[in-house]
Amino acid sequence: MSIASRFILRCLLVLTLLLNSLMSNSGGRTTFTFSVPAQSLANALIMLSKQSRTPIIFHSEITDSKMAPALHKTVTLEQALNELLADSDLNFAIIDQRFIVISDKLPDHPKNTLTLEQLFPPGLEQLHIYGHKLTGSRLTRAHTDGSTPIEILTKPELNLRGSATVAEKLKFLPAVSGNPTSTAVTNGGDGTATVTLRGLPASNTLVLINGRRVAADGLEGDAIDLNTISPAAIDRIEILKDGASAIYGADAIAGVVNIVMKEHYNGLFLETFYGQTSRNDMQTNNTNLLWGRDFKYGSIFVSLTSYEQEGILSRDRTESANADGRRWGGVDERSSATPAARITLSPGNTVILGQDANGQYLNPNDTDSFRTATTEDLYNYSQQTAAFVPHEHKSIYANVQLDLSERIGLFLETSVDSTSARTRFAPTPLFTAFESTPVIVSANNRYNPFGVDIADVRRRMVEMPARVQENDSTVKRIVTGLKGIHEQWSWDISYAFSQSKANEKSTNLLNINKLKTALGPDSECTDDCVSLNVFGPPGSISNDQLRFISTENRTRGLSRLNAWSFNIVGPLATINTGQVELATGVEYRTETTSKKPLRNNDEDLTIGGANFGQAKGTRTVIDAYVETSLPLLHKQSSEKSLDLELSTRYSNYNDFGETTNPKVGLVFRPNPDLLLRSTWSRGFRAPSLNEMYKVASEKHARLTDPCSIADNVDLLPGCTQQTDSNRTQYLTEFEGNQDLQPERSTNNTLGLIWTPRKLPRFTSSIDIFRIKQRDVVDANAQNIVNMVAQTNAYSELVIRNIDGEIQKVIAKNLNVGKREVKGLDINVRYQLPSQTSGRYALAINASHIHSYTTQANKHTVTKDIAGTFADDATDGLGAIPKWKANAGLIWKLKNWQGTYTIHYISSLEETVPGTQSQRDIYSWITHDAQLGYTFDFAGELQILAGIDNLFDNGPPRVASGFNDNLDSRTHELKGRFYYLKFSQQF
Repeated sequence: MSIASRFILRCLLVLTLLLNSLMSNSGGRTTFTFSVPAQSLANALIMLSKQSRTPIIFHSEITDSKMAPALHKTVTLEQALNELLADSDLNFAIIDQRFIVISDKLPDHPKNTLTLEQLFPPGLEQLHIYGHKLTGSRLTRAHTDGSTPIEILTKPELNLRGSATVAEKLKFLPAVSGNPTSTAVTNGGDGTATVTLRGLPASNTLVLINGRRVAADGLEGDAIDLNTISPAAIDRIEILKDGASAIYGADAIAGVVNIVMKEHYNGLFLETFYGQTSRNDMQTNNTNLLWGRDFKYGSIFVSLTSYEQEGILSRDRTESANADGRRWGGVDERSSATPAARITLSPGNTVILGQDANGQYLNPNDTDSFRTATTEDLYNYSQQTAAFVPHEHKSIYANVQLDLSERIGLFLETSVDSTSARTRFAPTPLFTAFESTPVIVSANNRYNPFGVDIADVRRRMVEMPARVQENDSTVKRIVTGLKGIHEQWSWDISYAFSQSKANEKSTNLLNINKLKTALGPDSECTDDCVSLNVFGPPGSISNDQLRFISTENRTRGLSRLNAWSFNIVGPLATINTGQVELATGVEYRTETTSKKPLRNNDEDLTIGGANFGQAKGTRTVIDAYVETSLPLLHKQSSEKSLDLELSTRYSNYNDFGETTNPKVGLVFRPNPDLLLRSTWSRGFRAPSLNEMYKVASEKHARLTDPCSIADNVDLLPGCTQQTDSNRTQYLTEFEGNQDLQPERSTNNTLGLIWTPRKLPRFTSSIDIFRIKQRDVVDANAQNIVNMVAQTNAYSELVIRNIDGEIQKVIAKNLNVGKREVKGLDINVRYQLPSQTSGRYALAINASHIHSYTTQANKHTVTKDIAGTFADDATDGLGAIPKWKANAGLIWKLKNWQGTYTIHYISSLEETVPGTQSQRDIYSWITHDAQLGYTFDFAGELQILAGIDNLFDNGPPRVASGFNDNLDSRTHELKGRFYYLKFSQQF
């Protein structure tokens, strides 16, 4: 038996014995040993909630300036609350037998029949809920009471914009930067949406649902698709802004995004949303139905969602209508595949069919009709492309809680989500010299007027309809298990299954084998073959010719996850300085991925779409973790405290072996106003199955060939002759690598929380972070091209023809890089005292990237990319703004409510494609506003109207942005967006 197996068996044995011991004790009325010093009432309630493992809800305004006496005894929770509240004029109530609320007004009802609406009027914009587990720890705590910085987005924050998807709600968070995908990413996108914290790739951010892993997207396989999660069923989103979590898995290098779904709901809720831009496009319809009921022995909650959003065409926005950006400081990105073919007869001799004075094309059968092509003979593909992908989402989510006894419960949560997206591209471009296998136009092709074999013909197949890429997926998820409590210990055992099936279909493409035949000698074009005329003017290709060469591409992907887990948490011991808490558990999971192109054989490749290769792999992982919190110092008289948090996770991968990754946290409170916190942790990310097992897949990636710049010829070792400067896309073959090694990281944070008693309702925090990562897995085609040109190293990965032109780039996944990110987060919140004009709250949330140093490989120097942009299409990490922030004002007066939010993204610097010059991308500020009113009609009817980007501030233009002259992952093209939402709660 292996060391790993013995370790896991010991863990299971110890946990089983501990659980049996706990369950063998007699029941009775639960008492707790409390140790709460004399302090502010708010802090005392937080400590009471932690020590009793019970959610306690209160509003900060009613506890301001109130003090609580010391409590050091073993009593029931009700007795403890009576003592703490004795001199406060406050009371408590038990709601639904599940949690406790503190209120200054208690209606004349039995305590167990009260609702939150009866205790807290609509004017209270924020409640504090303590007693539930938070992301990053299995121990129960307040989010301001641990060593790790956590941002919690509750319903008010999630509804600040007219966003109807999870990805849109996260896009403007200051901690999010880099290359997240979304439906705003067209060329290179697939309708999925991801989140990227700290500018690291999406695979470095662990996304959980209710604290559990879910299957990655069926096609991409490296991250989950956020578009498959219905926002209507979300209770809150918790963002752990410190990576390498020893609780969920050390692969959370950048951090954790935990999407917590609703469990309990009483009544029926209907909501409908409609929005559109000020230019009458991007029409959005969203309808949600929520129903739930708490009954004597449990609860049930069901959510249904139907979402539809129309797209935006690039030609409908000034910023994106023209791929020629020279007039605003960009470059000409128009395509050299033109409607009338550009034909290279010999090096330096490129011709195009001429036109007469009236613009009529000349006779293509006469070689004298062809003139020399110029740099202006290019095609503006932006007139045919989509800038925002139409998207649909249907969802059903259900949660069932069943009390089997007073101390054991059964839980079941399940969801089925289906999504579809339809992306439009310009008609297929043909580059005969640069396809996966070169295409020769034969001298004996009946339409060839030059009588010689021609290798380089570039033509836009405008006779074909626009290319359409259809993506659809179905995601199924089910989690079931038991959970229980005994005395102060809680435990759960569960099974989780999730599966993502995804399909991609691309139409109006070219079959490369049939194309070769149609352009070959007439003698070989027999049976159903129809010779192809690429020499004529636009429209000269007949329907018969198109029918022979046209094809489509289909790919099917699957990602599946099965996981068994067992967790137990509770007080381990009571020492002089307080209570020692312990959480521990084990998990066994299997991950499976497969991707298969649906074509007859590997030779049946296409032109105009991505030629996916196969990928298939399985992984088994066994995890065990331990977490504890040790109170090192607790002086009642001075209200000082010092807590040490320790956790570690042991993992055994069947393909990578064993790894142990610890985390250490320290929390010091020198006085009630100030809390200091710090963490250190190690991370370990095993390469995804997709990164390891992907069989060669192809696409025309947007790259810059250093040899196309005249000054580099004979200066760089890998550039012996100048290449075509008009080319912007190059055939790139991506390959997996089963010899990859894990990525490893070290994370550090240091921060403080300041809540001055002399300024009630004011909270502020500052956290400094650092992430160091090595053995970074990457398949960076641009990096490979640059490296070959600069050093001639890896020259076998860049294949050039006799003219020096790049024929193909082989981008193989390699452990080549290092990176280090340093920065800080700032959060400030102040709720003003109540005014006759209403209640006001101010909030500022900002993130600063001080430095982001990267080393692409050992042959290159380290560079700092903080404050720069490099498009994902060129294998860059996207936008890394030095500052990203938002500031908001929330107002409430009786049944009225309003918000005003300002979003800020600092300026960036980019390298202008095809040059060595730098260009500034200006900063971007947008304003969002909302106004709503709640009617007492058949329960509660709310009408909410809002405007995103109130002043219609257009996105900054980006010269190196592959999608529509901008960075659609960071900025927005849609402009001013109006929306109206009706919600009825019965």
